[in-house]
Amino acid sequence: SKSSYVNKELYLRWSTRFLEAAIHNGCPRILPLLDGHSTHTKNIEALQLGYNSDIIIIFLPAHASYLLQPLYVAFLRHWSLCCTEEIEMWLRDRSGDASVG
Repeated sequence: SKSSYVNKELYLRWSTRFLEAAIHNGCPRILPLLDGHSTHTKNIEALQLGYNSDIIIIFLPAHASYLLQPLYVAFLRHWSLCCTEEIEMWLRDRSGDASVG
């Protein structure tokens, strides 16, 4: 899309191509895990396509899909916590008591 974000039409086109590829490759069952963005949850055409094709779609809660991403689970979460600790120590050393989070 022009905005670089997924929109309703782009998601419907992706869903159609995904389904066609799955059928072509002989996938017996499909269980997509999607985030709760409105382009997924409020796209009636795409939801109907999934329903008509016997696809079970699981929507993750808002802001939770990152928990399933291996890079975040294995590295970025720990790195982020370490950075927060370092920033808090740096601020405390320079201005007394400071808390970032």
